[in-house]
Amino acid sequence: MPGGGGLMAETKPRWSRDPVQRMLADAVLPPDLEPAPGRARADARVALLTGATGFLGRHVARALLRDTDLRLICLARGVTEADAAVRVESALRSAGVAQQDLEQRVEVLQGDLAAPELGLGAAAFAALSTRIDLIHHCAARVDWVRGYGQLHAVNVGGAATLVRLACTGHRKRLVFVSSIAVCYARGGPDRVDETTDMLPYLEGMPLGYARSKCVAEALLRQAAARGVPVTVLRPALISGDAQTGAANASDLIAALLQGCSATGLAIDTDWLLDFVPVDFVARVAARVPQGSQHWQVLHLVHRRPRQWRELILWMNLHGYPVRLVDADTWIGQLFDQRRCRGTLLYGQRQFFRGRPGSTAVRPYESYLAPGQRRIDAARTRILLQRLGLHEPPLGTDLLHRYFAEYRRLGVLPAQPGGSPTKIPVERVLDGPWRSTGSDVPDFDPERLRQARIERIDSEDAILSEIASARVGDAVGLWRLDLTARAGGTAARPRQLVLKVKSGERELEALTVTLARLCRPALGRLFERFQRDLGLAGSTETELALYALDAPRLRRHLPRCYGLQRRVSDGRWALLLEYLPGTRDRALRQRLRDPAVVAPKLLETLSAIHAVGFGRGSSTADPRWAGAARNPERMLEMLPLWRELADFASPWFAHWCGPSLPRLHREILRGLETWWQRLQGLPTALVHNDFNPRNAVLHDRDGSTRLCVYDWELARRGVPQHDLAEWLCFSSPRALAPAHLDALLAGHREALAQATGVQIDAREWHEGFVLALRHLLIERLAMYTLVHRFRPLDYLPDVLRNWRHLYGWATGRGPF
Repeated sequence: MPGGGGLMAETKPRWSRDPVQRMLADAVLPPDLEPAPGRARADARVALLTGATGFLGRHVARALLRDTDLRLICLARGVTEADAAVRVESALRSAGVAQQDLEQRVEVLQGDLAAPELGLGAAAFAALSTRIDLIHHCAARVDWVRGYGQLHAVNVGGAATLVRLACTGHRKRLVFVSSIAVCYARGGPDRVDETTDMLPYLEGMPLGYARSKCVAEALLRQAAARGVPVTVLRPALISGDAQTGAANASDLIAALLQGCSATGLAIDTDWLLDFVPVDFVARVAARVPQGSQHWQVLHLVHRRPRQWRELILWMNLHGYPVRLVDADTWIGQLFDQRRCRGTLLYGQRQFFRGRPGSTAVRPYESYLAPGQRRIDAARTRILLQRLGLHEPPLGTDLLHRYFAEYRRLGVLPAQPGGSPTKIPVERVLDGPWRSTGSDVPDFDPERLRQARIERIDSEDAILSEIASARVGDAVGLWRLDLTARAGGTAARPRQLVLKVKSGERELEALTVTLARLCRPALGRLFERFQRDLGLAGSTETELALYALDAPRLRRHLPRCYGLQRRVSDGRWALLLEYLPGTRDRALRQRLRDPAVVAPKLLETLSAIHAVGFGRGSSTADPRWAGAARNPERMLEMLPLWRELADFASPWFAHWCGPSLPRLHREILRGLETWWQRLQGLPTALVHNDFNPRNAVLHDRDGSTRLCVYDWELARRGVPQHDLAEWLCFSSPRALAPAHLDALLAGHREALAQATGVQIDAREWHEGFVLALRHLLIERLAMYTLVHRFRPLDYLPDVLRNWRHLYGWATGRGPF
């Protein structure tokens, strides 16, 4: 959806019978407007700033005052000069500008961007041109409803006046805040990068606001061609300050949250939350290069946007019950039935439902994911990397701050039941830590107090991430950099990972909420069987495994330095060895090639599955085994598996064709028979989430081994389960059946050698087939629930790999 800066006053509409021709005429710079000879000053001392009273402008002022030595002249409307000064000073003070800077480096100039010569008169306009070296143009009238004619005076006329100012007297650089909205046009190019001129696609832009920004850009492009150095910023939706959470209570983000909370309804649509925090945009504006380049465009879009549906999940987990409904239902109930009347969202109704009686595409539809994915920001990211500027991740901490700020502003009501008690990560580090018996001779727990702490945001662990925001404490992963000095001597550098997890009951409740948002019937079934979904006992499982006296297994686990069984209210913590490469995509890709990783993989599987390997209940280890799901309970859960299959069916069919949903139903019809058989096979410790996302090749003690982490879902099961899952996440379609035969046989032989037990080859192959069935009906089908809220890019390939493996293992071949 479109982004932009601060607000300016309304102006009278100006339109014509042929609006496109009028806009194109407005996009022509007068031929006699030329900049003065020479270059813009490289050592700018004074800058004119427009929009200082707006949300973005005040943060740009703060960034300019912090990051540069510039003096600022802030243009602002006001009844009197004193009134304008009060408005500017109040806005800048609210953004954190120091009083000393307000007094010594900020000057307020009463004027009007929409008026000729900024409302200053010819003499004052000429005088201003001699005083300034740089223009930062942040002011705009941001409106997703009004037409081009109503926005022209401020958004186009103001830009034209500032071009004239840049050309009057000595030449001046002009930094202009446009909007990513100009990149969206029906019939526009499939890819829009920083070099794309969008003026030829003006007619296809659904918003008057986007059209006004596009026309302004056209004027600036021509000015740049004549020698005026111009930098254009095209930000996406501008969200609150990443450090303080300070937000704009009247923008589209606030309107959507308020409207959804008030009505209990949210539009179910494919929209990426492409938020860029206001302080990030301001820092970019303040630090754009001041060289000789005459035309430069920056696309300020987030490299890892979140899904709109995920935000609705967050709202539900924060105590704001909101249902996802289809677009027509949502628009009809909220706007046609006026359920959101009195909220900020009601003022945006034309943006969502279009003009009354119009059959055209609704404006908001142009800004959904298909259009968002066409935006290319590669050049911008290279530049920002060089400047050391990175947009803050839209992770747990940031979203938590935003929600707290919207409650403070009254956009959202107070959190039901009050805000959770925060437990800072520092309290967890204080311990007490229990040893697990690992070999950690050089570790002193006291060093934790001096560690540099950084949260690790996960791309995949949606439930843990949301749990962290819900309870408001240290739940999640943290990287600890231990480089503090002790006794005047430099301590040996080390990086550790602190893993703090929610209690299992909390995670079970989250899965119920997730399922209920997908389908009410699915939510009811998840609630009924929540103790049977694999999370029961997970609180103890991982702790028990790290404390297990199993040397071969320990070789393939991160070194554990300590554990806490009860941090607070059932939460627990582990202090683990930091494993380089866990977030390295290239390394993950190597792990997906079974031909490359096969020897390490078989060594690791045999070490894991040697723990407790055998047949029957006598082999159970109560510390990690958990309760087995007997055939009777599995059959009782058949309504859940069927509902889950029905929910997953559209995705399965889309990725693999209609044959996969048919096979899914066939497997469920035979559940009673094959599940009984599965329970009679030899079992052992299985990781139960065994795939390249939870493993890394790691050098330790002079050798490279496959190191596996995230053990909370571990349980007793058939060993073939882990191999089947790994191959689903790998690239078995590239392997011939003979290679798959060799892998399965190699797994069996390695386990037989590790345990001294002979394993029947035919029974082993049958167990692999049954493990694949179990993976499909439970794990892979459940992935589609998460996929609905946070798309899992790997899931289509996982399903295709499963189909390939099942065809090979059953002799069916491709289907």
